[in-house]
Amino acid sequence: MLKPVKLCVDYMNLGSSSCDKVVSSSEPVFSWGGYTDQNNNFQTAYSIVVKNNEDIFWESGVVSSASSFAKYEGKPLPLGERIDFGVSIAGNDGVLSDFVYDYFYIGALDGVPPAKWICAFEDEESVPAYFKKTVVIDKEIQDVLLFVSAAGFCDVRLNGSSVNTGKMMPSFTDYTKTSCYAFIPELADYFHVGENKIDIALADGWRRNNGDYLTIYNNTPSFFGVPALWAVFKITFKDKTVQWVTTDVSWKWSRGQIVFSHLFDGETYDATKTDFTLYPVKLYEEKTGELRLMSVPHIREYEVFNPLEILPVDKDKYIVDFGTNMSGVVRLRLPSNMDKGHAITIRHGQILKDDGTLNTDTLRGAKSTDTYICSGKEGGQYYEPLFTYHGFRYAEITGFPLLTKDDICAVMLCTELESRLKFKSGSAVANAIHSALLQTELSTTHGALNDTCGRSERMHWLDDGIIRYPEVAYNFEISRLFPHMLMLIRDTQNPDGSITCTAPHIYGKRPGDPLSSSYLMLAEELYNRCGNIKILSEYYDSFCLWEKCLVDNSTDYIIDYSYYGDWAGPEYSRDKNTMGGGAGSATIPQVMVGTGLLMHNARLLKKFARILGKPEDEKYYDELYTNVKNAFLNKWYDSKTKKVFNGSQSCQALALWLDAIPKEDEKMAALIMKNDLVNSGYRFTTGAFCLKFMCEMLVKFGYVNEFYTLMTREEYPSLGYMLQMGATT
Repeated sequence: MLKPVKLCVDYMNLGSSSCDKVVSSSEPVFSWGGYTDQNNNFQTAYSIVVKNNEDIFWESGVVSSASSFAKYEGKPLPLGERIDFGVSIAGNDGVLSDFVYDYFYIGALDGVPPAKWICAFEDEESVPAYFKKTVVIDKEIQDVLLFVSAAGFCDVRLNGSSVNTGKMMPSFTDYTKTSCYAFIPELADYFHVGENKIDIALADGWRRNNGDYLTIYNNTPSFFGVPALWAVFKITFKDKTVQWVTTDVSWKWSRGQIVFSHLFDGETYDATKTDFTLYPVKLYEEKTGELRLMSVPHIREYEVFNPLEILPVDKDKYIVDFGTNMSGVVRLRLPSNMDKGHAITIRHGQILKDDGTLNTDTLRGAKSTDTYICSGKEGGQYYEPLFTYHGFRYAEITGFPLLTKDDICAVMLCTELESRLKFKSGSAVANAIHSALLQTELSTTHGALNDTCGRSERMHWLDDGIIRYPEVAYNFEISRLFPHMLMLIRDTQNPDGSITCTAPHIYGKRPGDPLSSSYLMLAEELYNRCGNIKILSEYYDSFCLWEKCLVDNSTDYIIDYSYYGDWAGPEYSRDKNTMGGGAGSATIPQVMVGTGLLMHNARLLKKFARILGKPEDEKYYDELYTNVKNAFLNKWYDSKTKKVFNGSQSCQALALWLDAIPKEDEKMAALIMKNDLVNSGYRFTTGAFCLKFMCEMLVKFGYVNEFYTLMTREEYPSLGYMLQMGATT
């Protein structure tokens, strides 16, 4: 029998937590997969039911169709209430399966009364403020919902208990363009008849993340400013009446026990502080972005790592090895009988020096240090930083007497990503590479795909997306992550179509490098993996505008500018005169890579136009692709030798990946690429981007053994070499 699996709403996977089962559309699209243990079994019909308890909103009846998508066509759905839906499908035997159920909420703001943005009356950088409100309840509660947003990171506690469904929420954005709000349902158990205390801590997070990178990149993000809070509670009583609690001038604020909080530098928690004066809040009057439901999964505890080894360094000082590189924090069981004011310090690092002490050189300017100041009343409770995370394998603990493995662990934090892929081969190197790849992505996904999780950067770089977006979509569930990243990129777009190299825009010139065209690849993956045609429609005009910007910055279809090109190849193949300390390629012109992306965009937009039923646009982008391809070939291709420019691995791979080389010449062009790789002893000369293209083209043209050798070799430069040097990411 065929049965439905992986139920989705509005093309999005429904996560394990109730706050990840939220959509904003009141007319969602339902979709599902099918599972059978029989050969040649396929769907012939489906039936859908949508209800709330006994209240039926929609019954589709039995629909004869092989489609696994159905738009809701029932009565208006209630906002904020749990909605159950079931799917039944029939295989080619015509027998309908039992209904498989899941549930979701509509977390739209329709009907929600306006709340005020509030902030501390006395702002102090890197010091969190605690916003407080007392609510009196005089009858039995049926349900409580929370809508909460912040310019910064917030932590919500009700009557002393945390209700957070994740850490460092909401996901950061360009706060002048978009302010994400988290929808948190099912909070009735946190309230009671009588006085109820609401306590929301607010930290700078990315709202004001000052550090050395501002000097390095000579840029202060436009969305930096004073942290601010916005919140609405909907309290529904059993008699069906409703009480709203919103942020306004009636709230109070104070300081708290977190006396320093910085995303890169860490946290200081002073347990000696117990008395805090309450002050009036003030309204935040500056511009705030459009409130949008936070669709991306929350940052959560993904895995806990126990110490592999604890090495004493000095009196009350230890180096702890957790065995793998990760992003997260240390969780420490606090010792008893400590003097009041005694400090326990945790420093983080990814490698050790030759003498066994912590090496923080890879962290650039990030201090990555957390400090707990004892009250003198500790005894077995745990300390874990709240508004920061670090990239580390090793932790240096100072001020802790007789540290044991039972006292400490590392908590890996990341946006909740479900991996649906299992990989195992006969090669230990290949298995280790795949394991390190997954650990890399998990360690660098916090609301978006970031770069290095250790140093003072951690930005969502679009050029990285050329490599990462298809790979992440293959390895992980991306239905909620990628739409959020698309929104971040569109928020950087100017009327001239230009987007930027990072999103939110923290660093990068305008327009961004042509490699920022990975923007379109996000939507392609959402369509390929999730069938999300809605995303193509929503972002199509923005994609076209970016492509026009690139055309406007080209001459006769050859791009006029480039910042990175085929970035970060082995040292021997770099051009020392390029950006990033000479990280650009010496084997391929930078503008060739940029022109290649202009061509690839036209190819994708032709596909999108066809899917969306835009024949005139499809014809236009087909012609644009041909024009760019002809310009590319005229400038760089030698039809006699079959070489692209100098015939380097990068040049041949890029042109083959673009389908730019005439069909009759492709095999010879691929042979040139393969021979150059083999004759160099597999010392590849590509940068990061064209290495991806070369791997794919080796396989496409039948050089599977050469690809396998390249991927599993252990001599420099290779992934195997990195593993030999102890890399776990």
